This record gives sequence, structure tokens and C-alpha cells, in this order.
Amino acid sequence: MLVGLTQRQGLALVTSKPYNNNTWTAARFHSFIKGALRNASLKWPPRHKVKKAAWRKRGVYECCGFQRKPHLVKASEIQIDHITPVVPKSGFDSWDNVISRMFCDDDNLQALCKACHRDKGKVDRYGRARH
Repeated sequence: MLVGLTQRQGLALVTSKPYNNNTWTAARFHSFIKGALRNASLKWPPRHKVKKAAWRKRGVYECCGFQRKPHLVKASEIQIDHITPVVPKSGFDSWDNVISRMFCDDDNLQALCKACHRDKGKVDRYGRARH
């Protein structure tokens, strides 16, 4: 394992690069894995089933609503959300648990508009920060 030194605000920080032939830090590796999992989850069949169930007519979907009533939105506004967060309030625990929560059945997925999804995400992140 190679150890590199970086300079930040006058302090020498030691950075370990144990991944990808000693060119990636653990943070870079985890970021890569998260991106690959997110891409794969877009093709997960239950996501398509939930989106199809939210379809009302051409170009119109029903948002389940977060802290408000269900409402109709344009197709470009709909997003599929995990009801139970992929990363729990206690924070990251293991890749196995993240994968099992990310690739869940349709009963743990819901269709939300971008605004509701953003608001739910804020609540989820606030819960993790306070935990």
C-alpha cells in the first residue's frame, strides 16, 4: 500500500490508496461502487412496475405525495423512491445490507414527484445527521 502526502491548509494529511493499483482512496472506491449500484438499480424490474402503476394517462403520473395529498404530475417530474431509506438512520452498515435494501420488492417503492422526493430526502438525511 502506498501512502501519499497532501497539503491542506498548512497541515500534512496522510492518504491511503489501497484500491485500483494504489490509485484510488477508500472514498473514491466507495463513490464508484455507489454509482455503479445506482445505475444498476435503474434497471430493476420492480421500479418499472411501480412507475407503471403510477401512470394515469399519456405523460401524466400520480405522485403518492410526501406530507401532502397524492397529486398528478408530468412524466418528467416523477421519480421512484424507496419508502424505507437505503441507508438507515444509524448510517452505513455494510454493502450487503445496502444492496438488499436498494434492490427491494415493489412494496418498498413509491412514485414521488421531484419536490416530494427532495423533501423526503431532506427528512431522511436530517434523521441520519441527528442519530
